[in-house]
Amino acid sequence: MGRSHADVDDVTGSERLLAPGDVARVIGVPVATLANWRSGRTGPAFLKVGRHVRYRRVDLEEWIEENEAHHRRLGRAYEQTHTTRMVPKRLEALTQGGSLYWVVKGQMSCRQRILAIRPFTDGDGVGRCHLVLEPAVVALQPRPCRPFQGWRYLEAKDAPHDLGAAGGDAPSMPEPLRRELASLGLL
Repeated sequence: MGRSHADVDDVTGSERLLAPGDVARVIGVPVATLANWRSGRTGPAFLKVGRHVRYRRVDLEEWIEENEAHHRRLGRAYEQTHTTRMVPKRLEALTQGGSLYWVVKGQMSCRQRILAIRPFTDGDGVGRCHLVLEPAVVALQPRPCRPFQGWRYLEAKDAPHDLGAAGGDAPSMPEPLRRELASLGLL
């Protein structure tokens, strides 16, 4: 499962690259863990842009799939989890079709369905919970949103639509183009 980094010349297309903080939030690990994985040549493939580390969405999705397949080969159950210190109050509603919406660069850009919520107390006595997420990351029609902490419950009518739900060419467009079209009210 070891991956190597790529040079900027290997980037094709004009997709938006993810910063380590974005990737850490999606896969539920500290940014320092990503740094350790990079130094050990494990974890998702990454790019060096000058002195900055960036990740391509496709590489992250491939790494998640590889990790899942590795667990299956070992006969272990695979779960993608995100740990949070805020336990939601509407546990049952969230596990019956609810999703975790990811805010990236000031936009709600993707979501993952919540499969289970497991509250626990960490070693310091702080209440936390593991959100067990469906591995599939669903791209959304971009919507401006300020980052926030805590839970916000969206009614179905207020939730952003999945990118592929409207049809058309939007899913195949580069993310910067989708964002620009959305900011102009054209998408």
